[in-house]
Amino acid sequence: MPQSSSPQAGPNVHNINDEELYSVHVRTRKSTGESTLISTAFRRCEVSGFSRGRSITASLFLLDGPKTSDNAPGLTFSYPPDNGLGASDKYVVSVENSVIEWTTVAGGGKSEMPMADFLKPLGAFKNMGDSRATYDAASGRFIVSGTSTDSSNNHHYTVAISKDANPNDGWTYQSFDPPHPTDYPDQPSVVTDGSNIYLASLLPANQQEVLVANGGPSSFNGTGAYIRINLGTDNAVYRQNAGVGRGDLLFARQGRTMTIKHIDTTSRSIDATSTVDLGASVSAAQPGHSLLTLGTSRKINAGSMQVTGNAYSNGFLYVTFEDVPQSGPDAGVSNTHWAKLDVHDPSHAALIAQGNISGAQIGSGIGTFNSSIAVDGAGDVLVNFTATGPSLVPTDYYVVQYAGTSDGSFSKPVEYKASAGPFTDPAASASAGQTTRWGDYSSAVPDPANPHAFWISNEYGISPGTNQWGTATAHVIANPMPPANGGALQFVDQTTAASGTVAMDLPTAGGPNYLQGQYIYGGSDNMLFSTQAPNAFIHSGAGDDAIQVTSGQNVLDGGLGSNFLTGGTGTDTFFTDARSPGAVWNTIQNFHVGDAVTLWGFTSGISSYHWDASAGAAGSQGATLEADIVGGNGRTGNGVDASITFAGISISQAEHLQIAAGSQSGGDYLSVSNHWV
Repeated sequence: MPQSSSPQAGPNVHNINDEELYSVHVRTRKSTGESTLISTAFRRCEVSGFSRGRSITASLFLLDGPKTSDNAPGLTFSYPPDNGLGASDKYVVSVENSVIEWTTVAGGGKSEMPMADFLKPLGAFKNMGDSRATYDAASGRFIVSGTSTDSSNNHHYTVAISKDANPNDGWTYQSFDPPHPTDYPDQPSVVTDGSNIYLASLLPANQQEVLVANGGPSSFNGTGAYIRINLGTDNAVYRQNAGVGRGDLLFARQGRTMTIKHIDTTSRSIDATSTVDLGASVSAAQPGHSLLTLGTSRKINAGSMQVTGNAYSNGFLYVTFEDVPQSGPDAGVSNTHWAKLDVHDPSHAALIAQGNISGAQIGSGIGTFNSSIAVDGAGDVLVNFTATGPSLVPTDYYVVQYAGTSDGSFSKPVEYKASAGPFTDPAASASAGQTTRWGDYSSAVPDPANPHAFWISNEYGISPGTNQWGTATAHVIANPMPPANGGALQFVDQTTAASGTVAMDLPTAGGPNYLQGQYIYGGSDNMLFSTQAPNAFIHSGAGDDAIQVTSGQNVLDGGLGSNFLTGGTGTDTFFTDARSPGAVWNTIQNFHVGDAVTLWGFTSGISSYHWDASAGAAGSQGATLEADIVGGNGRTGNGVDASITFAGISISQAEHLQIAAGSQSGGDYLSVSNHWV
C-alpha cells in the first residue's frame, strides 16, 4: 500500500455495525511499579450483566442479518420471519423464511439471496417457509431446511447441505414429500446423528411424523432413500435433537407433561418412550397468549406454550417454552420457562430443575418470550429471548448460567438489540382481539471455536408503527468466575537465566471485565512469559521480550522493547510502543479475525506508514507495517522507527486490515484491526 500520513481502512474493509470506541484502563508504571492510570484504546463493543459477582461480555457484531429493507435482486419477505442460525468457526448462515444469507464471523463477504434462487437446483419452488439452519461440527457442514410448494402447488420438505464448512463452496440439495401432496408440513426441523438425517414436522389433523434419511451429512448426495415414522395424533408438537452416534430425541410439552421419544440410529425406529411430570410450576392448559407492548393498543403474540428452544449436553436435555406464572412478580404475564431433563436413559427421563426467566427483572408487566437455549463446550447455558410490555418495545435479551454453578443461577438479562419503536401489524384489529405476530423462532447455538461462547439471533422492528423486521445476531462470550488468583504464569529471564512460575494478580478494577488475571513486569531484562490461563493481561518491561497466551480473551502489552507477541485461539489485543528513542520491531503471531494491535507514539499528520510485503525473523515472516514516527527520515535516518510483522499474513491479506489513527489520554496511536483475514 502507498505511504500515507492519514491511515485509512483498506478498500474492502467491513465496518462492523454498532461498533464503539471504548477505553480499557490498565494500572502500571513500569519504571517503579507504582500505579498510575493509563487509558489504552482499541475497538470493541462491550455489554455487561452481573450475577453473584460474575460478568458476561458480548461482541455485538449484529452482522446485518436479513431485514425487510434489504434490496438484493429478487428478494421478497415473509411475516413473521421464522429465524434460523448456524455458525462455524469462520462463517455464520442466517435464514428467514424466504431469504438466506451468510457472512464471515466478522460480517464480511456477505452473500444474500432469495431462498427460491438458493433452491433452484431442485426446480421452480415457491412459498418458502419455516426455514431453519444449523451447523454440524462433526462433519463440518451447514444444514438448511424448510418447506415449499412446486408449480402444481404440492408441498415438499427441502434440505440443503454445504459441501464443506465454507458455504461459498457449494451445496447439495434434496426434496422430500409429505404423506400426501396436499399436506402442508408445518414447523419442520432437521438434525443429524452422523448416520441419519431426521426431519420432524407437524401435519394436518394433528399428525406428527419424522422422515429418516439414511446417511449423514458427509455422505449426503441428494438422492438418498428415507423412511417415514408416524408419531401419532396426540396433539403434541414434537421438537428434536440428535448427536453423533446417539440417535434422535423427540420431545413435546402438553400442559404439565413432557413426552420423550427416542429413535435408534441403527434400526431407525422408536426404541424408548417416557413422560415427565413438570408439576404445578407450569400451567395445566396451553392456550395462546399475548403481551402488551409500548406504543400501540395491539398486543404481541407471545406463543402457545409449545417447546421453542432445546439443547443437549452430556445426557441432559434443556428446553424452553412460554408459560404464564400464577403468582409472584410475573403473575399473569407470559414468561420464558426453562427445564433441564436427564435423558441418559430416554425410557426413564427425569426432571432435574426448572424455572422462569422473569420479565419483572426488566420492568413491571414485562413478558419474556420467543426463546431459544444453548449449552457451550464448557457447560455454560444461555437463554435467548425477546421481552416487551407496557413500558418496553420488543427488545432482544439473553441470560447466562455459568458452568459449575447451580441450575437456575442465571445472570440478569442483558439487552443486545431493541426495536426502533412500536412494532405493529397494520392488518391486525385491536378491537377484534387480533395480535401482532413475532418470531416464530429465535436461535442460540454454541460457538465451535470457543468453549465459552455462543452465537444468538432474534427479530427486531426496524420501522416504528409497522411490522417491518430485521435480524440481530450477536456473539456472546461467557466468562467463568476468576480463580483465587489470576492463574499461573511461566517465565524465563534470558538476561539472568532464571526461570520459574508465578501467580498472576487478579485484574485491576477499571479494566475490561473479561480479564481474570494480570501480570505487570517493571524491569528491563529480556523476558519470556507464557500462560495456559485464559483471559490474561500481561505487560512486559523495557527489554526485548516474548509473550505467549493460549486461549480466551487476552491483552498482550509488549512495552518499549522489540517483542514477539503470540496470541491464542480466542480474541486477543496487542500493544506495542514506539515512544522510546530507538527503533523497535514487534512480531505478532496468530493474528486472526477479531484481534487488534495498537502502536503507541503514532501521531496523525506527523507520522506515516507503509508496507513491506514480507519481512521478519525466519519462520515468522509476513506482511510488515513500517512506520516513520517523527517524520522526515525517522530517528534512524532510514524512515523506519517502528515495525510490526504480522507472521503468516500476506500483503494481499494485509490490505483487508482496518487501520486508523487516534488519540487517548495515554497518547497518540495507530490501531490495526482484523475483521477479515
